[in-house]
Amino acid sequence: MIKHFIVFVFFLVVGLFYGYGQQDCSNALPICSDANSGGVVNGFGYDDFFGSSVSGCLRNGLGVTTIETNSYWFRIKLAASGEFGFNITPNNLSEDWDFAVYGPNPSCGALGLPIACNYSKASPTGYTGVGVDPVTGTQTDAYDPWMNVATGDEYVVLINQYSGSNAGFSINWKGAVITNNSAPLDCSIIADLGPDRDLCVGQSTQLNAKTFGTSISYEWFLLNTVSGVFEPFSPAKTGETLNVNTTGNYKVEVTDHTTGDVKDDDIVVTFHAIPTAGIPVDIVLCDADGNGEEAFDLESNTTLILNGQTGMTVTYHELEPFAQVGADPKSSPYTSSGKTIWARIQNSANTGCFDVVSFDILATPPPIANQPPDLSACDNDSDGFMFFNLDQQMPIILNGQTAIITYYEDEDNAKDRKGWILDTAAHLSKTKTIWVRVEPSAGSACYEIISFNVEVFEKAIANFTTNILQCDFDNDGLYQFDLKILKDAEIIGTQSPSTFEVNYYATQANANSNQNALPNPYTNVTPYAQERIYARIQNKGFADCFETTSFTLQVLDMPYPAVPANIPNLTYCDDASDGDDNNGFYEFDLTERETIILNGQSPYVFEVTYYLDSAYTNQILNPTAYTNSVANQQTVFVRVINSNSNNVDCNADTSFIIEVKPLPNARLTAYELMQCDEDGAPDGIVDFNLSEADFFVTIGDNNLNVTYHLSATDAASDINAVNKSSFSNNISSTVFARVASVNGCFRIVLVNLTVSVTSFPPTYSREITFCDDDATIDGLHEFNLAQVTSEIISLFPSPNLRVSYFRNQADAVSETNIISPTNAYLSEVPFSQTIWVRVESAINGNCFGIGPVIQLTVNPRPEFELDETDIICLNDLPKIISTRNPLGNYSYEWTDNAGIVISDQPFAEISQAGVYTVMATSNLNCESFPKQITITESIIADISSEDIQIIDNSGNNSISINNANQNLGIGDYEFALDDISGPYQDSPIFTEVIPGKHIVYVSDKNNCGIAQITVYVFGFPNFFTPNDDGQNDTWNILGVDPGVFKASAIYIFDRYGKLMANFSAFQPGWDGFYNAHKAVSTDYWYLARMTDLNDETKEYKGHFSLIRR
Repeated sequence: MIKHFIVFVFFLVVGLFYGYGQQDCSNALPICSDANSGGVVNGFGYDDFFGSSVSGCLRNGLGVTTIETNSYWFRIKLAASGEFGFNITPNNLSEDWDFAVYGPNPSCGALGLPIACNYSKASPTGYTGVGVDPVTGTQTDAYDPWMNVATGDEYVVLINQYSGSNAGFSINWKGAVITNNSAPLDCSIIADLGPDRDLCVGQSTQLNAKTFGTSISYEWFLLNTVSGVFEPFSPAKTGETLNVNTTGNYKVEVTDHTTGDVKDDDIVVTFHAIPTAGIPVDIVLCDADGNGEEAFDLESNTTLILNGQTGMTVTYHELEPFAQVGADPKSSPYTSSGKTIWARIQNSANTGCFDVVSFDILATPPPIANQPPDLSACDNDSDGFMFFNLDQQMPIILNGQTAIITYYEDEDNAKDRKGWILDTAAHLSKTKTIWVRVEPSAGSACYEIISFNVEVFEKAIANFTTNILQCDFDNDGLYQFDLKILKDAEIIGTQSPSTFEVNYYATQANANSNQNALPNPYTNVTPYAQERIYARIQNKGFADCFETTSFTLQVLDMPYPAVPANIPNLTYCDDASDGDDNNGFYEFDLTERETIILNGQSPYVFEVTYYLDSAYTNQILNPTAYTNSVANQQTVFVRVINSNSNNVDCNADTSFIIEVKPLPNARLTAYELMQCDEDGAPDGIVDFNLSEADFFVTIGDNNLNVTYHLSATDAASDINAVNKSSFSNNISSTVFARVASVNGCFRIVLVNLTVSVTSFPPTYSREITFCDDDATIDGLHEFNLAQVTSEIISLFPSPNLRVSYFRNQADAVSETNIISPTNAYLSEVPFSQTIWVRVESAINGNCFGIGPVIQLTVNPRPEFELDETDIICLNDLPKIISTRNPLGNYSYEWTDNAGIVISDQPFAEISQAGVYTVMATSNLNCESFPKQITITESIIADISSEDIQIIDNSGNNSISINNANQNLGIGDYEFALDDISGPYQDSPIFTEVIPGKHIVYVSDKNNCGIAQITVYVFGFPNFFTPNDDGQNDTWNILGVDPGVFKASAIYIFDRYGKLMANFSAFQPGWDGFYNAHKAVSTDYWYLARMTDLNDETKEYKGHFSLIRR
């Protein structure tokens, strides 16, 4: 920003400076006699104090901002030395006039402090001044002390009125200087125009020669520079002042007609040219380091500001007022973050002739050139050139900044800022780099250069592509298509895949806008539906170079037939439909396996075909009536095809086996099954175990399965099978056995049921007996049943018999749950159990006899109780140990560790530790398990005073019993103090024991007895309470063992040393009385002398409290 200051104000100030008469220091009236104001004094010229509010005693007037209010200035020069003063006499003695005297030899504009000054209110006499009041003859408040002056001293006197009617004043000089000298004042100053004056063109100045006198005349002259002679003006200038506005040497002659004196003075007045400031430029520097400041060369604008003017100087300032007065100039380098600088151009001959102008300096960060994207275009005519709008990059590059952007085809030109591109809105170009210069102002050194590319790209061509039919391998109607692999090469064709790419879209609009490209791999949206896909081929460098095409895709279900392993064989038993039930041929309906083959897939979607060979060349044309061509077993090959008319290859193959199974080798004639009538009713009606016929109808083939039915039809249908294990011939005397092999094929055999009339002899019975002598007392035992087999067979005359054993009659009749006689049989009913025996033919299974003829008996083992452990007290012998709670009358035998019999009674008497064994025998000679009891020894404690250690008369009295290394005995001991009932503790140490007599109890934990010993814990009570409550009513030493001490003497003193009582430890002690009076509650002192059995005496001292409650 550039600002010019109008110098009119300066002209006005100068005019005022020289226009007013004696109202300013510079125009002070020179006088060499008494003088007066010449009348009213109004205002002041310019502020001789430059805005200051104080000068000596003078202050700003009330309501004004200057020291001067109504002022008049005089100038005098002394021609003698001595005491000097003056009187100021107001024309109206009620007015208040103030004054200040400056000097000697003051300089206007730098007056300094006054040497005399008075601002008192009007005095009673009306006078003020320096010296004494002429009325009173004394120095009043209105007068300053006399001044001491010297010859040649000059002084200026300011006379000022703050208030009043301003009627004027007169001044007369006085003092020794005046009184003692005929010419005390130097009148040479009368004609004194002052120093030469330098002003500016266009200004004017007033030369003032006015002096004080009654008859004064003036004449003015101008020096002729050619002749060198002062010439009078024409017409003559005779006034006391002369207004001058041109350069010249001016002279005045002042004539005092009273004295005839003529005085003259001349002055050179020069009017200098006022410069005009040229237009500077703003200085903008790059803040490269980012600190916000830069060093500016202010003088770089000097030439512009001088603008060819000579004799001028330029200074630089931070503020306009400083520039106006030339204050605080700044030099370069000038460091700043940016501001307005004011330049002052001034005439070197007269610095008051000046002009000011401003410019801005700015430390700006380098412009940020944001990187724009490259510009791309599709070469539609394939000539390699396209038009580009470079201007569209500007908002991106500037990003809101204000700066100048120019574009170049060369980086050096961008740096030099030359040859920039002019057709930026439509620039025809091939692929190349464009350079951008960004700067805050044209030609600024603060700039940044970036580049971007304009690129012309090859046009894309979309080649024709075929539709896609896809088998669906997971049969959800959806499929992931890798469109890149399937279609890219087809669409790109002969174009370069390094230059072009293909993307796929759901709609033509998306393909055109290149939005919402389908993912790859891509899954179709609607299962099985035909879906159109739009392909966009585009230049990789520029997506707008594109073309589109389309194709359809469709997903067809893929057949997943069951694998051969999961298709069960289509199996039928051989039959006689072809006249032979054993030739391995059968007529099959192959479609029976179709549901399984489809494996859950729809028959409406897939078609199943059958073939004789794995090459699928010989199709079976009538699969519902196909006779195998290979006996017994043959593989049939199956192809499942998607029946959609568009399908080409969505099919899958499998196979399965058709099989003709052989019939079982079973009995072809009827079989007779015979059963014993042993159900208690000899009526020929009995339950048969039909399983007995299994062996015979299967001809001994255990691999065949046999069921029995009431009719051949039920047997053929394998329904309504009867209970094999218990079938009554009352239901039917014939049954039909279905004999089936594991392959499911069967034959039917007729079985006739007949009843036998033989049985066991009525008196036959056999008992087998054992003691319950195994490891467990449970009334059970192992028996060898085979030992009676031959005995039982001998009861029947027929040969080839076999014997079977059963737990009950039902099992025996049905021949189930047979007890094998070849293994030891553990009885199942405690102590007594009946066994049923069945005798039958080993040839045909016919029954000869069934009966409960064997009794198994187990006699009980003796039982009683015996403690496993016990204690024998060696101090209480002998000890009786005994059995308890026997379950019968037994005989006993006790043995010791050595096996020696020590008793044959239920009890035994012992006298030492050990392990003792006892056994009992019943009257059936069954022995008990041996039982043992372990006996451990113990004994009552053996304790004496030597086993006791006592710590007494201490802060923690204790009693310790030595039980180390079984010192007290072999027992397990516990300890109690003062109470035989306890509580007992395992530790043999008692702590915090109160003084006194105590009993220590030692108890054997094994109940062998309690030992005791009396001990004494010696000590002194800390207090006693003599209130007759039976507790602590007297004071005495506690725990005095008569076995230790034989004599004692105890003395009780009060705090003053008075003996209150004396007694023996074996006496009751002190009852708290002194001379039959109760002693007061306080502390008392004791002295105890204790003499032991060795006549050694020991003293004890201390104190205790008497407490009364």
